[in-house]
Amino acid sequence: MTRRAPKSGLFDYVAPLEEKTTAIVAGALGATADSGDGTGLEALVDAVTGFMEGLASDVARRQPPPRPIACKKGCAFCCFGAEVHASPPEVFRIAAYLDRRPDGKKKTALITRIADVAAAKAADRARMTAPAVFPCPLLEAGRCSVYAVRPLVCRGFNSYDAGTCERRKIGGERVTIEGYAHQDAIAQATLRGVQRGCAEVGRAGVAVDLAPALHIALTEPDARRRWMAGEDVFWSARARLRHETVAG
Repeated sequence: MTRRAPKSGLFDYVAPLEEKTTAIVAGALGATADSGDGTGLEALVDAVTGFMEGLASDVARRQPPPRPIACKKGCAFCCFGAEVHASPPEVFRIAAYLDRRPDGKKKTALITRIADVAAAKAADRARMTAPAVFPCPLLEAGRCSVYAVRPLVCRGFNSYDAGTCERRKIGGERVTIEGYAHQDAIAQATLRGVQRGCAEVGRAGVAVDLAPALHIALTEPDARRRWMAGEDVFWSARARLRHETVAG
């Protein structure tokens, strides 16, 4: 997929947003540094997400999309890709959400899909080959099973044309995804702020690939405690690719 740089002057909120998010995350993690259990991570991610979406709504009111956004329920072309980037707090938030799922059989099947994708990605790393394209293991019947707590980048990515996204999924041609760039820029700035906030208080905040990171969070019971203690528990799941952006 090709990329275009955003037009200067239209994204002046990005740097303040990143700084504000950094301060929120560093302050929250610093305040819970002695507890070691990470119980505040869910509330922190929810607060950051709410802050981001509030700004996105405000920007959309002031600078509305010039064209209708094609994204809608059941459209999952963007859920096929080589990587889904997320911060460690987002991974733990999703893991906690999955842990509370009451439907045992579906939960087991979901964890199996996550494990299978994680294993395939690990094999790619071992062979030092380019990451292959996978459907997100969190998809169920073409819909995101963790939509309420989906990653920031998933909230930001959008398109004016579902057909272009479908061609990207098939992989038969290079395409430029044109969409509402403000939404994507806000999500990316927020993610960078979360990463910086983690780093400022000694927590590994580098972007990770969601499927292998989730596998670690779901199968290693002490992963959250170790991360809160400063260990880089997701080192083997670190993102390998540059995050894709939308043009518009």
